[in-house]
Amino acid sequence: MYLIPLNYDPFFKKVFSDVKIAKQFLEDFFDITIQSIEILPLNHKVTNNAAHVSFDFRCKINDQYVIIDMQQWYKSDIVKRFYVYHSLATVLQLENLAKKKQGNKNKKTEQLPRITEDYHQIAPVITLIWMVNDSLGFSDDYVSYSSLPDALALFIRNNTLWQSADKKMLTNERNKLLKLLDNNTKNLNFMQENKLIYAFQKNIVKNAKYTKYYEWFEFAERSLKKDNTEADFEKYNNNDVFLEMMHRLKAGTMTNEDADLIVLYNEFTHTVDDLEEAIKQEKQRAETEKQRAEEAQKQLRTEKQRAETEKQQRLIAAKAMKNDGMPIEQIARYLNLTPDELAQL
Repeated sequence: MYLIPLNYDPFFKKVFSDVKIAKQFLEDFFDITIQSIEILPLNHKVTNNAAHVSFDFRCKINDQYVIIDMQQWYKSDIVKRFYVYHSLATVLQLENLAKKKQGNKNKKTEQLPRITEDYHQIAPVITLIWMVNDSLGFSDDYVSYSSLPDALALFIRNNTLWQSADKKMLTNERNKLLKLLDNNTKNLNFMQENKLIYAFQKNIVKNAKYTKYYEWFEFAERSLKKDNTEADFEKYNNNDVFLEMMHRLKAGTMTNEDADLIVLYNEFTHTVDDLEEAIKQEKQRAETEKQRAEEAQKQLRTEKQRAETEKQQRLIAAKAMKNDGMPIEQIARYLNLTPDELAQL
């Protein structure tokens, strides 16, 4: 092994503790220019009863807060868990929130102005969840969520509206929504500026769009190879930021604790891989059973239709024989008619 895996939380934190590395990644992923960046504390306990929360990376860039969390293995609670982390990054801004006076001193009652927090200073939060293996069923590089008006979802899901040939009505509804989205009264756009973004390493590497962020995820994927060599990372030798990353991840600099941690990670990876394979096989089994059930239902319908066709054919033949003067008892024996069919003659 030439480099330690970037995707393992402790080594990810070791790399991203370097401001230059963190800044370059954020600029590449969000395609922005960062004027200022401040690395923030990672460990927090909100109340005496709250669980300890530890971010993988947290900073403030320009006028917004950014969290990056690495999700290595399959977990079923990542949507709600990272929403909590995202919300916590907003709440933690209360620690340094300035105060403001509300109202003037009342001369009659000598009541002093009330001092309260100035919530105007709350900045939006962007939470980036770096998904190493899970893609949440998406094939895109990433998916982004923000708080938008419910009317937008209703508009998209309105089948009657979209099936209508009245293009003017559709345009009018769209214009109403654009007006709703553009309404920034009392900073309503703050809702849209907060985002949770799930980035899928496997998809990014597979899609190979060669965007600015592509090489970061490709680098991470290569570092996951247990037998990775120096040759795997030659393409990054002309980039100072990646050279610093490689310096921090050199296997030769591993401590005994690092080596033990990698062993534990690998053992756990096997366990998770087994779990994911079991889930995959169970899904395949369920899909196979579903297909079998659908085939059985289809065959049953076919048999029913065939029986109904044969019944109609017997009745037609029986009526023709009856019209020719053949006795009903003889017709019944000849065509093997049921009592129900006989009653229809």
